[in-house]
Amino acid sequence: MSEFFYFSLKNLRIEDISSKLFLERKLFFTSILNRRD
Repeated sequence: MSEFFYFSLKNLRIEDISSKLFLERKLFFTSILNRRD
């Protein structure tokens, strides 16, 4: 899973960067919310 994810990141096109950043923020905030529980 992580290898595939890393492979995907390496092969991002320029147009995909904004969606990647969005997903990173989503994961980041999700992890923060999970820590509060």
